[in-house]
Amino acid sequence: MEDAIRPDSGRDTSPLIDARAARAYLGGVGMTKLYDLLKRGEIEIVKLGSRTLFTRESLDALIARNIRQSPSPVPPSLAGKRGRGRPRKHQRPRSESRAPGAS
Repeated sequence: MEDAIRPDSGRDTSPLIDARAARAYLGGVGMTKLYDLLKRGEIEIVKLGSRTLFTRESLDALIARNIRQSPSPVPPSLAGKRGRGRPRKHQRPRSESRAPGAS
């Protein structure tokens, strides 16, 4: 009898979730992003009185549409050439070396 009262898992499997749960379900997106997705028609809602509930099915479909394959490995010719950050204003040629103690 106790098993009938106690849920089988801690995870809610309701087909409708509120905005806070939907944001968490999508990895913590902001409220503005959530309603932007709604405005663009990428997710669906159900209105119950004044409550706006999001369908878990539409959130799952959004995630499935946006899954990307991991990028192919970097070719050896480009390995080590990351090019991050802003270039230096004055680069010394590699053949020149600074004298010890010089500033």
